Amino acid sequence: MSAITLLADDSATNITMTVSQPGIYKAVIVEQKADASLTIGHRSLVKDIQIVTETHQIPATIGVMFGFRYRIQGKQQGEKIEIKTIIIYPGDGIQSSGESKPHKSDSYTHETTASDLHAEGFTFENQYELLTGDWTIQQWYGNKKLAEEKFTVVKANQ
Repeated sequence: MSAITLLADDSATNITMTVSQPGIYKAVIVEQKADASLTIGHRSLVKDIQIVTETHQIPATIGVMFGFRYRIQGKQQGEKIEIKTIIIYPGDGIQSSGESKPHKSDSYTHETTASDLHAEGFTFENQYELLTGDWTIQQWYGNKKLAEEKFTVVKANQ
């Protein structure tokens, strides 16, 4: 079964986003790009993305990758578009070692292409990231929210 969510329609430009296959993924990390603006300090570029389980309940386990696939409509196929991703953490947020206070969210922009199938998500790499509760991943185009998916992270083996 595939959950499909269609959210905001930017009427000025007809940009929409279709979200599918929320859940747990596996992929090959191709590159980690340093990004000091993020709590974890980097973004991972991946390939060979495969859905393992469609779910919104995610175990808090190092190595677990979760997220969703998406497709942007409203532009010519292959046309580049800049998307802002916001990840909202549960509770007081994530506090990495060396940080004086937790971060309730992180955001970054990335260029993607219209009509192609893409993926967005998060991988637990450090113990301090294993926060239980609701994690929210949003996709924005300008000031319009195109998509939002919530995942409930639970203690492993629940």
